[in-house]
Amino acid sequence: MARVLLVPWGSGNGHIMRMLALARAGRESAHEFTIATDTPSQQDLVTREGFEAVTLGDPWAARVGSWGGWHIEERVAEGVRSDLRLLDQTQPTVVVHDGRPTLAIACWRRGVRCTAVLQSIHLPQHRYAGRGVEEIWTSGNAAFHAVLARMGSSYRMSDLRELISGPPTFIPSFPPFDALGAEVDGSRYIGPLTGVSSPLPARRAGPEPDRDVVLYRMVGTPQLLRSAERAFGELAERVHIVTGSAAETAALRNASAGAFAISTLLPADTLSHARVAFTHGGHGITLTMLQLGVPSVIAPGGSPERAENGDRLEHLGAGVVLRDTAPIHSWAAHDAREATVDWRTVRDAVHVVAEEEAYRAAARSLSTALARYDLATEYRRLFMSASVPEL
Repeated sequence: MARVLLVPWGSGNGHIMRMLALARAGRESAHEFTIATDTPSQQDLVTREGFEAVTLGDPWAARVGSWGGWHIEERVAEGVRSDLRLLDQTQPTVVVHDGRPTLAIACWRRGVRCTAVLQSIHLPQHRYAGRGVEEIWTSGNAAFHAVLARMGSSYRMSDLRELISGPPTFIPSFPPFDALGAEVDGSRYIGPLTGVSSPLPARRAGPEPDRDVVLYRMVGTPQLLRSAERAFGELAERVHIVTGSAAETAALRNASAGAFAISTLLPADTLSHARVAFTHGGHGITLTMLQLGVPSVIAPGGSPERAENGDRLEHLGAGVVLRDTAPIHSWAAHDAREATVDWRTVRDAVHVVAEEEAYRAAARSLSTALARYDLATEYRRLFMSASVPEL
């Protein structure tokens, strides 16, 4: 029996949901799945699905974040050591990750087959509009070259993304959204890897269906809850706040007047009843709402990745993006709620998207396109494509 280790790279819900989607898709293959987790809530999510969870155990990443410190040689070396321990502990046949460069090095050292699912931003050809290659992809070159040289490798790259991209390259999306993949030889779209699985939940019937509003990862403090309550008070019975964090959920419930439904994660059958969602524009939640045929209002905060997702969604006619007042100058993917959000502007945008049927029609059309992907088939292709990195 093949032992498959799935490693999300990042503590966000979108990363762990990708790995859970792959594990679900691979159930019929009789493979044995272990999923690396970053937090206790992720571990609980994995075990409740019936899969084995293992702690990622990267202490430096816990201190500086998934992408911090790549220019420091010892940080890279520690990341590789952490990944080697993970491989030795789990003894996988195949490793699948979503963008962790040190894991490719560890797989090379142990002779373990691996492959990756990557957004277009993780492909070396990607550039944000009007910008060159981001420093995050080039500042670590010297450190990575030094660590590889210590291990006897002469492999050199000018962009860290060369370590994690194929061919083949598997993109957990579809061409209208992650368009760059169509320009890369050996790339293959496998459809969305989210918490939504087929068949999609049925929509409510009735004289006025699909009127709910979802605020996803945009309300994390009592102060923001009060702002949201003032902005959406007249919609109190139809507003769901999704925090993504058990601690934030507890804090909000303690401060709540009971006007809104507050949850850590909402199941797809609840999300599918929404008329519109207000989100930070993460890749996972944006595709989740498209799968469900729900348009979105996106406030990307200081993240160019999320701003790009918002631009793509707006271009497809399935939502709008709100620019916050702070300049987008770094790669940091902090939540928009940490930036300046004018809740009256948010309320107006949500109202427009909810009332104009064109947004809903565009989202439903894209939902139909996403439903054509057979993830079980794509998982088998992904598994068979894995190979030992040549470094």
